[in-house]
Amino acid sequence: MGPQDFYRLRDQNDIIDLKLVCDKAFEDTTDKAHLVSLSVGAVIAVKTQGGIQGQKYGLFVIRGIVDDAIQIDACHTLL
Repeated sequence: MGPQDFYRLRDQNDIIDLKLVCDKAFEDTTDKAHLVSLSVGAVIAVKTQGGIQGQKYGLFVIRGIVDDAIQIDACHTLL
């Protein structure tokens, strides 16, 4: 998934598609955490347990990287 796909998904505000993309990103792994190299334009999927609230799903795209911070655009939902 590239930045254009991320922005299209975010603009459509479709939580079912957001969940599907996040599930797909994690379907071939049982690891609960990954280390990744960040680069401008990278899209990162996140899934977390929300306790009694449910499962949280999110995507973010890296817009910029500076010395001690990153700039992102994000979309997320709680199901």
